[in-house]
Amino acid sequence: MQNKKTITVMFLLNTTVMGGANISLINLIKELYKYKIDMYIVHPDNAINPLFLEETQNMIKAYYKVSLSSQIYYENNNIHQTFRKILKKILCINWLRKKREIYQLSKIVRAVRPDIIHTNTGVIHAGYFVANKYKIPHVWHIREYQTMDFNWEIYPSKEKFVSYLKDSYVIAITHDILNYFGLKSTNRSRCVYNGCFSYKSICTILPKEKFFLCCSRISAEKGQDEVVKAFSLIHKKYGEYRLIIAGFGDEEYICYLHTLSKELGCDDAIDFVGFKKDIRPYMDHATALIVASRFEGFGRMTAEAAFRGCMVIGNYTGGTKEILDQIGGMPYSNGYMELAEKMENVIRLRQYDYKKIIEKAQKVAVELFSNEASAKNVYDLYTSIIH
Repeated sequence: MQNKKTITVMFLLNTTVMGGANISLINLIKELYKYKIDMYIVHPDNAINPLFLEETQNMIKAYYKVSLSSQIYYENNNIHQTFRKILKKILCINWLRKKREIYQLSKIVRAVRPDIIHTNTGVIHAGYFVANKYKIPHVWHIREYQTMDFNWEIYPSKEKFVSYLKDSYVIAITHDILNYFGLKSTNRSRCVYNGCFSYKSICTILPKEKFFLCCSRISAEKGQDEVVKAFSLIHKKYGEYRLIIAGFGDEEYICYLHTLSKELGCDDAIDFVGFKKDIRPYMDHATALIVASRFEGFGRMTAEAAFRGCMVIGNYTGGTKEILDQIGGMPYSNGYMELAEKMENVIRLRQYDYKKIIEKAQKVAVELFSNEASAKNVYDLYTSIIH
């Protein structure tokens, strides 16, 4: 996979914490490295997340710290967030912050001289402004709605942000996100699904063990409370089944989930196992993965489960809906009562029928959600931009 000219790409991150956006980026970096691309990373963290550093350091030329700020408001009643929102609306403060990050980033750009600036998330804007300043192509990787999935308000406005997007090359992780930002018909925008696993990672282990898996950041918008409520109904009828909740997140919300499970009488059958670097052993053996997000941008767990031969029960909205429409599975849309019904349907499913469903899902996953396919699409975009 040699190319005539080595492409230099500078990635801009809003954090190095190991969330879905960075896991997807790491998968992309590992594949792009095979194309002999020179890659640099700019991040705002005082210290790079150790796991992120471990996964990328052999492929990245250099890491740079810049005070990149997220151009969003948090839509809640938290006093601290409300105060930050007021400060952000004071134009002189935001102007000074913007001027500082553009100044810091400009020094790095002059030193590295990237062919492409690739911003890894929609919430940071500095890459767009610096790319325009130095006439460098800017790729914006839009991994979230911002509004419907996280209840954020876009600064300075959604309309202004869309105008920035239309002036960039855009990769959206679902067709629905392209539609949401009005980019479906623009010739510099495209949908590239996140890479989840290598096509070599296909796995089918039957019969399944008696537990359901819920794996994501633990916070209210991910709907773990709905999963606990549904599981409490299953627990009364199928006492041998357990629920495993994996991930890190909002400590206050995690405490609420513990309290809720005790009130519903199922706390002894729920295991909170924290963040797992490799979730595959759980997926391989789970009766089903439950994706209860209120509105998921992509839903990488849904796609990952397809690779690993694990049935998906998913809330039929956003990116989860888009993936389920292609891989099959068990969609639900009417709250925890219907979710419990779908869980029981999977429990009662014959192994032959279960196997047919997951085999179809695996075939689609390799075509659309493999690391190789995703990186090839991104690399093709890079080369079309350069040439």
